[in-house]
Amino acid sequence: MSIGYYQKAIDLAPDQDFYYLFLGRSLLEKAQSLSDASQREALIQRSLNILKQAQALNPLNTDHTANLGRLHRIWAQSVSDPQRREQLFNASLEYYAQATRLSPRNAGLFNERGLVYYLMGRYDDAMAQYEESFKLDQQFDQTYLLVGDIYLARQDYEGAAAAYRRAAELSPNSAQAHSALGYTYAQLGRFAEAITENLTVLRMTPDDYITLRNLALLYQQAGQYTEALKTAELALPRAPEKERVPLQQLIEQLKASLGRPASPTTQPRPTPAPTATK
Repeated sequence: MSIGYYQKAIDLAPDQDFYYLFLGRSLLEKAQSLSDASQREALIQRSLNILKQAQALNPLNTDHTANLGRLHRIWAQSVSDPQRREQLFNASLEYYAQATRLSPRNAGLFNERGLVYYLMGRYDDAMAQYEESFKLDQQFDQTYLLVGDIYLARQDYEGAAAAYRRAAELSPNSAQAHSALGYTYAQLGRFAEAITENLTVLRMTPDDYITLRNLALLYQQAGQYTEALKTAELALPRAPEKERVPLQQLIEQLKASLGRPASPTTQPRPTPAPTATK
C-alpha cells in the first residue's frame, strides 16, 4: 500500500525528490521480504532506478547517495555469485565515498562504509573507516558495536568485550550492546557476567526467544540446572518450529541433570548478537 501511495504522490508532484526516496525505500524493504530471487532482483532494480531519479533531482542531498550505497550493500548480501557480490559491494563503497565527500562530518556514513568492508572480510579497511568516525564523534555507541564485531571476527574476545562494554555504557538501553557483550563474556567463559548481560536484555525484551535460549544454555554451562530448566521451558513456546526439537532435548537433558554435580556440556554456545546495521 505504501508503494502505491508514494507513486501517487510522485504523479502529483514529480519534482519532489524525497517522494522518490520514500518510494525507493519501500520497494527495497518489500524486496527484502521476498524469498523468490527473480522477484527480489526485479524489485531491487526498480528501487535502484527510483533512487537514481531522486539523486538526479537533488544531487547535493547526501541521503540520496547514501541510500544508493545501502541498496548496493543489501543487494550484495542477497546474491550468491561471489564475483557479482564483490561488484555490488564495490559499487556500494563508491557511493559511500561520494556520500562522505558530500557530508564529511557525518560519522554514521563512515560507519556504514566500514560495514561494507567488514562484510567483504576487509577488516583493516573497515577499522580505518571506524577510526575516521571516532575522529568526528567518540560518543557514538554504534561505532563501538561495529569495532566489537571486528574483534569478534578475529576472535579477540577481550577486545570485543571492551568495545561492547563501551557501547553499553554510552547506550545503557541498547539490547544489542548488552546481547553482544553477553555473548562475548560467554566466549571468555565468564558465565556469571554473561548471564547478567542477558538478563538485562530480557528485561528490555521479555519475550525474545534467542535471549531465553541463550540464558538456558548459560545457566546450564554454569551448573545452575534449575534456572536453566525454568528458562528453557519459557523459551519453548516461543521457539521457531525448526528449533523446538533440540530445545525439547535440552529440557530433557536438564531434567536428567537436576540433583547431579555440574559436568561439561556439549550443548551449543549462545547465539551471537547480529552485526550493527543502520
